[in-house]
Amino acid sequence: MVNLADMEPPASLTIEEAAQAADFAVLSPSDLPAGARLEGINEVRGAVVQRYRLPDGKRFTIAQGPASAAEAPGENGEPVTVRGVKGVIFVDDAGSGEAAGQRSLLTWSEGEETVWIGGDLTKTEALAVAESLR
Repeated sequence: MVNLADMEPPASLTIEEAAQAADFAVLSPSDLPAGARLEGINEVRGAVVQRYRLPDGKRFTIAQGPASAAEAPGENGEPVTVRGVKGVIFVDDAGSGEAAGQRSLLTWSEGEETVWIGGDLTKTEALAVAESLR
């Protein structure tokens, strides 16, 4: 039997709590798209996931953790250089009218950690967020 409490998302952490729980240095962005605000931070399968809300209900996440925390995306993305290392970005133009926009998934590895930035971001926005991680 599944208990409803087992299905609830874990409580949000502060960036300090996430850094203490992680076996790696947790990065945070200093450059965000206009109107972006942090919704919460969670630990998921060893990765620290920062969830952001954009205006008009759009969202994106920044996840950082061991490569085993998530499956690697396919190899059909565009190669990019991120923070001085090779990465890959996948971009999808989606919707029409007010729902129009781009969705991007950017991923790269630094040492033993992999970083994923994905959601309702343009390629330019995703790369800017990535380069601002400190």
